[in-house]
Amino acid sequence: MLTLVCVVVGEGRPFSVKIEADEIVDDLKKKIKEKNMYQFPAKELELYHTLKGYTEVDEDVLRELKQQGSNDLTVKYVNDIAWMKATKLLKRYLDANPPVEEQIHVLVVIPREIPPTGKRSIEELGEILDERLNKFFKDRDEKRSVYSLSEMNSEKKRRILQKMGLDVNVLELEEPCNTSIPGYPWIVEFPESQDVQRVQYMAYLEAHLMTQLNANKVVFSLLDIANDKTVLDTMDPRLPFRLNGTADVLLVKSKGKNLTTIAGLCIVIELKKKVEKNHINQAIGQLMCASIKAPLGCYPMSLLTDLNDVWHFCYFSDKSVLTQVTF
Repeated sequence: MLTLVCVVVGEGRPFSVKIEADEIVDDLKKKIKEKNMYQFPAKELELYHTLKGYTEVDEDVLRELKQQGSNDLTVKYVNDIAWMKATKLLKRYLDANPPVEEQIHVLVVIPREIPPTGKRSIEELGEILDERLNKFFKDRDEKRSVYSLSEMNSEKKRRILQKMGLDVNVLELEEPCNTSIPGYPWIVEFPESQDVQRVQYMAYLEAHLMTQLNANKVVFSLLDIANDKTVLDTMDPRLPFRLNGTADVLLVKSKGKNLTTIAGLCIVIELKKKVEKNHINQAIGQLMCASIKAPLGCYPMSLLTDLNDVWHFCYFSDKSVLTQVTF
């Protein structure tokens, strides 16, 4: 029997739930609903596994979790996305990261239109009904909305993963540092997309990356697509909204490059002087678009890099598993 410490984001008061590891996440939702006497269906709860070991039950953490803006707050306490899928066994999440005493194990996000606690008056119920109607119309409008890949954030990524039914696997690999190839010297005064900068990083990639790849029998080419603003535009029923935008470079098999831009697509590359966490959301969006648009037989991956110390790859290791690896 496990004892899991849970905290409702927006409320900040910890409580414990006893449950067996071989039960599923939906069972945990039902126990949380029963414990807190919620009046809405248990399936409306969203649970996040707090993978980061420093999420201790202390006053500072609880004070922060008591603030509103629940979906944004969870990002600080979980590794990338740790949304717990209702049909998955709890041990799938807990075997690799067993619960530790005096730490928060699960963050609970209740429906946005439901106040965290307290009895509801007629006026409050009327407000909830209004908010539900507003949410309905907002969701309807969002289905028609368009977002730029550069606007991708953790919430949009969560919606994509949830709509597509994807699990996330994050690998941490230790690779020996190879100093035989120098890092790219960014021109500090120019942005990544400036013409001179682009000419120089394309020359760098040709000199170092292509020399290594084309040593094999398959011949690859690099395509500069930074100015082709629509190459990754994607509208597909598998996505919760339309995505528009581009990346910086495509790595393609040479024999297909003259057919269409994405023929023979292997890697979609996003270059940043300094890689930040929100850039990973953009790279995941680029992978989604590239995978949907790529011809049959192409299984692209995305690469987010500063051409120096950070090389972050995203790819589908299985039909429903998005894998991320950082070197």
